[in-house]
Amino acid sequence: LARFVNPTWDQKVRFGQLLENSNRKLAIETYENALEELSKQGRKPDSLMVLKRIVSLDGSERNLLRLGELCSELGDSKSSAAAFLRLAELTEASGGDAAQYFERAYTEDSSDPKIALSYGKSLQTQGQVGAAIFVLEPHISAGNPSLELRDTYARALLAANRLTEAEPLLWQIFEQNPARINEIANLIGALIDAQQDADAVALARKLEALQRRKGE
Repeated sequence: LARFVNPTWDQKVRFGQLLENSNRKLAIETYENALEELSKQGRKPDSLMVLKRIVSLDGSERNLLRLGELCSELGDSKSSAAAFLRLAELTEASGGDAAQYFERAYTEDSSDPKIALSYGKSLQTQGQVGAAIFVLEPHISAGNPSLELRDTYARALLAANRLTEAEPLLWQIFEQNPARINEIANLIGALIDAQQDADAVALARKLEALQRRKGE
């Protein structure tokens, strides 16, 4: 068809679909050609459909960035957040600085616990403990948070020296995994260092009582 006339964008897309299993590279080139045409026409919903086909064949950082931006422009915040989260994970795995992409994913969809957890960890790595607590707290309050989310939040509280707030979380985690008893012992020490003697003694007695009941 291309020998006689310039195919329409939807004909190019159909051709790309036929090529996907036999010639991945040419399929991507065909989709890119169709995408360029759609972009010139300002047909963003159709552009998104084509871009998703490109990402399914080549989930590179560049393509994920384009996908995240276009989804955001179209008001699809959840898809945009998912694209930026994948971009952040890919960037991090390759040794790059993924902070801006974790932040962008959270900006697009702060209600997703997985995104909040990833962004919270990123903030802690940057030393922004207060911001990490702010990001994670709503998901803790919402109920039934994952173990990893509780653990990350507890560590953020410890880093902020909010020891009594961290205690119930660390105790809950310890009950589920007794091998983490040293974390309770360390918390007792931190409470003493912070001159919160009454809290330190109460926690020590609580730990002692549990250990005696277990015969340890």
